[in-house]
Amino acid sequence: MRVLRSASHRPVMEHADLVITHGGHGTVMKGLVAWLPLVIMPHGRDQPDNAVRIEARGAGVRISKNARPRIIAEAVSTVLKDPAYRESARRLGQRIRTEMGESTLIDELESP
Repeated sequence: MRVLRSASHRPVMEHADLVITHGGHGTVMKGLVAWLPLVIMPHGRDQPDNAVRIEARGAGVRISKNARPRIIAEAVSTVLKDPAYRESARRLGQRIRTEMGESTLIDELESP
């Protein structure tokens, strides 16, 4: 495991098994397009709704933004041990890719 202060999403996600995120639209979309399940710790704005939707679709789990390390570790373990999370993320990600078009999507997600 590596913890980074900051990094571009795409190169990191190529080596990731899941995404731990606050659940903002951009990171959720990038994670799904990379076919990665999510552990979401929403803080505000659109994040709680995104977390509920991802959890309902089986592509990740939602935990408190104040979760203790043990709870975060349990959520990560749950998502990694059950291949259904990755499969749901793959299905959603493929649908997003298809609807937006591969090249348009990559350009959109990689723009500053």
